[in-house]
Amino acid sequence: MNFAEAELKGPEQESLTLKHRTSLFLLIAAYFFTVLVWVSPEGRFKDRMLRYLRPVAQATGIAQSWELFCPEPREINFHETAIINFQDGTAKIYEFPRMQKMDYGERFRHEKLRKMFYDCMPWPSFAQFLPDFAKFIARANANPNNEPVLITFVHHTRPMPAPDPTHWVKRDDLPEHIIQTPYFIYKVQPEDLHETR
Repeated sequence: MNFAEAELKGPEQESLTLKHRTSLFLLIAAYFFTVLVWVSPEGRFKDRMLRYLRPVAQATGIAQSWELFCPEPREINFHETAIINFQDGTAKIYEFPRMQKMDYGERFRHEKLRKMFYDCMPWPSFAQFLPDFAKFIARANANPNNEPVLITFVHHTRPMPAPDPTHWVKRDDLPEHIIQTPYFIYKVQPEDLHETR
């Protein structure tokens, strides 16, 4: 059987109704409008529109984020810690996983942690998740004899060295992150210490 014969024997496809064509057009137009608003320059119009479009864009996975490349690439090296204060007045520091201190196997296994703790947690656009991070740290350090009462997240930074061809700084020799900025404080509630399902 050749192509022409097969085409004659195949079921005839009905053309789309006006209702279906209109629905497809509106869906495609809404997609392009959402993406164009999302990547447009900052301003009042964008702020107003994102109030309605952000939940849709994030739920459907079409949200775009180009902060790594533009308009202002990061000019700092950083890592995150949490200070855990306990009932008896003692404190403990938790350092979130630092990829540069891991071998390649560990980095591969912990890539989701890097995404969560370095691309999301420290930046203002993800502030709504900070209480959940704090509750997780509190539960991980729960102790009936000495419960955590306060969690403080601290951003440790240091400007990146200038690209100087006469004195390159190797990645393993980058300056320590000595600028410390607390950016979120969470008072632990008793119900935070017990995971609910």
